Amino acid sequence: MTQWKKLAWRSGLEIVSLCKQGGFETIAVHGSGGGEKEGLYLSAGVHGDEPAAVWGLLEWAEANQKLLRRETVAILPCVNPWGFANNVRMDFRGRDLNRLFHNRTLPFFRAWRKLVGDQQFRLALNLHEDYDAQGIYVYELVPRGVRLSEKVFDQIESIIPRESRTNIDGQRMIGGIVRRSGDMRRVVEEQLDGGWPEAIYLFLNHTRRALTFETPSEFAFHERVRAQIRFIERVIADS
Repeated sequence: MTQWKKLAWRSGLEIVSLCKQGGFETIAVHGSGGGEKEGLYLSAGVHGDEPAAVWGLLEWAEANQKLLRRETVAILPCVNPWGFANNVRMDFRGRDLNRLFHNRTLPFFRAWRKLVGDQQFRLALNLHEDYDAQGIYVYELVPRGVRLSEKVFDQIESIIPRESRTNIDGQRMIGGIVRRSGDMRRVVEEQLDGGWPEAIYLFLNHTRRALTFETPSEFAFHERVRAQIRFIERVIADS
């Protein structure tokens, strides 16, 4: 948090306190350098046991302060700080926050809605890790015909190879990419038992390009952080 606050000050960004969860403050970093145009949404740490995503986002931001000054951005550096501090997936109440983005009662989600308002983003990146994974992969929610991740993966797999599985969570994966553009509400009901992940909620309400990137959490930490940084850099450059 200290590093993010210093970064925000240097980059002309605003620190927004969203809530306290289990004794930890959850913050957002917000900037309107791009005026009213569609901006970038980036988040990490919704699951506390996925640390490379949190560190990768911080290191990317520290290296890209010029971009942050000129872009409209909404950044959530660590959605679940209690889980991060305790190295567990869930929050301090045992809830999976990445199934609750439809919630309108919990303090975090009320504050999150106020933060994003009716903002539309040209790109939303949700950064994660997966302890079952054997390589990098991405859930790509995009309009039909749009392809964002192929070229990006060509530039990341020198760090960590692509996931080799062809099916994950009941969804078809090709070359490390699960691409969906259809009825996300049906996915929520049939595959997620009514739980709303951050990326799906964003795709239906705030963006037409929502990518959830996953690194394999059993690989070396520094490689996972490098892969997270490279993914953010290349997707934004190509979007």
